[in-house]
Amino acid sequence: MNDSSPAPLIPPKITWWILWGALLNAVIIYVVVLQVSPPEPGKEGSWLMLRNILLGVAIVSIVISFGIRLFVTRRLVENPNPAVVQKAFASYIVSLALSESAAIFGLVLAFTGAPLSDYLAFFVIGGLALIGQPPTFLPPSNTGR
Repeated sequence: MNDSSPAPLIPPKITWWILWGALLNAVIIYVVVLQVSPPEPGKEGSWLMLRNILLGVAIVSIVISFGIRLFVTRRLVENPNPAVVQKAFASYIVSLALSESAAIFGLVLAFTGAPLSDYLAFFVIGGLALIGQPPTFLPPSNTGR
């Protein structure tokens, strides 16, 4: 059996920052799209149940997202070897996607005709969750990137 398996691919630090920036930018684009082309107002109260369901799901997503972030940070500090960094990268993508999902829920709610005061909170929650998770926890790299 050959024990010389290839070293895991470690994405450069810029990749982590690009992913983070792209998802944060997506939240901003959702707000711009809704301001440029606002949806038709829905029947009064038709979106209330959906808002309550989506708010609960958004909160759970954010809690899970930060849980993943804390776990990834702890693992990288304890053991910054390439295999752990590779797994942390995948976990970080999931964490960012969960954070952005709150903003996507706001977009869905807006398209159902909810007023700005109801769907804006979802964009704020998603945006703040992304702002609170920049990839500043990365260990030093050998490549300097």
